[in-house]
Amino acid sequence: MCALFRTQVSKPLVIGIGNTLMGDDGAGARVVDILRARRCGAEFLHMPTPGMGLITHVTGREKVIFVDAAEFSGKPGEVRRAERKDLVAVGNGGSLTLHDKGLLAALDYVEQLGLLPGQIVFYCIQKKTVGPGEGLSEEVCSAVEKAADLIEAEL
Repeated sequence: MCALFRTQVSKPLVIGIGNTLMGDDGAGARVVDILRARRCGAEFLHMPTPGMGLITHVTGREKVIFVDAAEFSGKPGEVRRAERKDLVAVGNGGSLTLHDKGLLAALDYVEQLGLLPGQIVFYCIQKKTVGPGEGLSEEVCSAVEKAADLIEAEL
């Protein structure tokens, strides 16, 4: 196996996705910060814009959990757990949409290489506003604690 790819890694990885300078888009990063402070037996990573670089982080993992702001026609701040099959990229229709289609394309590529983690889980937080500016909306700010609690329980 190429040195680029890891051998089996037992610790789960939690990846927070999103840009902290774009309002509610920073929800994933905030959840990762909360979980990192709790020291709950996982590794943590913040990726503002995941793409093919994701491959080196997920390969060899038993479990990877992504947390991100998403659009799924829920109430702002609503948290949903989803599997990869439940998600679609922006513009492809469907009921649960991640804002970054690069993530799903990267996971498709990892699957083609036969290096997909044993389990991939997504925690999606319904965004209220995404636009220039730091800070989360009140609804999403409340939801990050709930998402952190759910992820910690799953770990």
